[in-house]
Amino acid sequence: MPVEMAQFLLEGTEYPFAKKSDVSLYLENLGENKLLVKASGQFLLTIPCTRCLDEVSYPFFVDFEREIHMDSVDQKPAEEEEYQFITGYELDVDRLVYEEILVRFPYSVLCKENCKGICSVCGVNLNHETCSCDRLAGDPRMSVIQDIWKEFKEV
Repeated sequence: MPVEMAQFLLEGTEYPFAKKSDVSLYLENLGENKLLVKASGQFLLTIPCTRCLDEVSYPFFVDFEREIHMDSVDQKPAEEEEYQFITGYELDVDRLVYEEILVRFPYSVLCKENCKGICSVCGVNLNHETCSCDRLAGDPRMSVIQDIWKEFKEV
């Protein structure tokens, strides 16, 4: 089944798909109002690096397998549903993929392990160019603590 969503939306930020595969679905009626749902697919989302904001293609592998009791799907209010990708007897593949990516969404993404980030003074990406800014000049609110550190160094 093709995934129709063009980007992943999280807290007002859009993350476009760099690549998305069709979702392979397997549905089996287990009897007694039980349904076995299996889904798998591979996706690449474009997420900015936490330090330098360069775009990173981050892989997501959807590998979903659940036994769903259809009685509980019909009886719960919409905001309490455990499986919001099922409405009545309809399965929303986009919603299933969205929920699986949401659960696996990383806290932070780095373009490379030793990413240098952005200069806090001039804003240049330190991975691509250098600057002559004095980045050691810290926050003026921390000057008292810096004075204490200097005192201990002198002893």
